[in-house]
Amino acid sequence: MENEIENEGGVTIGYIFRTIFSQKWLALIIAVVITLVGTLGLYFIDKRNEMYSVSFVLQLPNTGDASSTSYTYPDGESFYFTDIISKKNLEDVASKEGFEAIDVDKMVKNNDISIIRSLDKLDDKNNAGVYDLNYTVKVKAKYFADEDSARDFIEALTSFPRDHIAKMGINYDQSLTTSKSAITYDEQLTLLKNQTVYIQTKYDALIKSYGSEFVVSDGRTLAQCKDEVDAYLTKDFFTSLKNRAKENGYIKSGTEEKLHYESELYSKGLALKRAEATLDGLKGFAADTGSIIYDEIISLNREIATLEQEIKILEEYIKSYSNTDKIKPKDFEDEIASVYANVEKFTADIEPVASYVYGKVTKINYLSTKVVEVEGGRGLIISAVIALVAGIVVAAIVAFAVGWSKQKKVKSTESVSGVPVYGEAQLQAAATDESKEEKDTKNDK
Repeated sequence: MENEIENEGGVTIGYIFRTIFSQKWLALIIAVVITLVGTLGLYFIDKRNEMYSVSFVLQLPNTGDASSTSYTYPDGESFYFTDIISKKNLEDVASKEGFEAIDVDKMVKNNDISIIRSLDKLDDKNNAGVYDLNYTVKVKAKYFADEDSARDFIEALTSFPRDHIAKMGINYDQSLTTSKSAITYDEQLTLLKNQTVYIQTKYDALIKSYGSEFVVSDGRTLAQCKDEVDAYLTKDFFTSLKNRAKENGYIKSGTEEKLHYESELYSKGLALKRAEATLDGLKGFAADTGSIIYDEIISLNREIATLEQEIKILEEYIKSYSNTDKIKPKDFEDEIASVYANVEKFTADIEPVASYVYGKVTKINYLSTKVVEVEGGRGLIISAVIALVAGIVVAAIVAFAVGWSKQKKVKSTESVSGVPVYGEAQLQAAATDESKEEKDTKNDK
């Protein structure tokens, strides 16, 4: 029975609920207040520990040893993955429109942003030069107004390597400019050939890393770009023009050039005298020492013949200073200019090609369609549920305590006045009798 007492003076479940219900308005007020205050308190206090997390795959050109935590850009600059959250990068991003309210100084000081790196190595055979570098950036949510602003900020941060590659200017002029100040035609043409070979090696490196059929911005493949350079080197205008300059004694008519030829002539003359003296000394021993000396004599004869030829060419160069027809002949200068123009074009062509390739292979792929994931903290609904449960429990305890206290005071008052009191059980009995009397009255009618 609902009003059954476990023992004299005991408390039943029904009594507890009736006592609480007797203070229902107090209980309701307490429950509502605790729910509202608790919800907001739990939500905002716990939100301080809420983190925004962004995971992404970063592909960079010419990664090389992907086990290394550092990377060298094609322009020679070094990149360490923590550069993404460096104070400089944070400040650069925060200076952009829409991010001015983000306190990056406090973020750095409190160590509220971090990055971790993991490696996913691809098949070297099919993806030469490219590896997956996986990163996760985490930053406390309290620095952002909402998830969208956090997403935009972190995306801007993670674009740091790609932005550098897009803006880098690689100077492919290894020997081209130097060739202009060459003091002889031989030196100038050698430098121009070296520059062309250098461009060829750069195309070779791109093809090795990304394949000969990689299509660049103008629709050509890397193989087609390289073929043009290869074909020009095969024609070898460089050697042909150098030989013509030697045969005809063509000079550039500079004081430094003349001094160079005179110095070379003096050095070659001394070398010739040494070789001739050595040869004369060996001839006297040839009959007694056998084939070894004869081999040395043959070698010296070849050296002497070469030196004599070189001396003759140098003498022709020096004589040319008194012959205006030999000084920068127009037809020869025009051919040199044509060669220079072609090498200059090869040099100018590779810069946009390489930049396009590096830009295409540099990728940032986010591992979540939302980009930003929320970690830690509680949502508003969960906070409200916890606060509601706590409010109900506290309200019930307080309501019971107040109700019990009031009943106790009533008992004390009645005891003092001489009225026998049997507690809550008598109240219930009285209520039952009253109900019975009303029922009998109705039946009599």
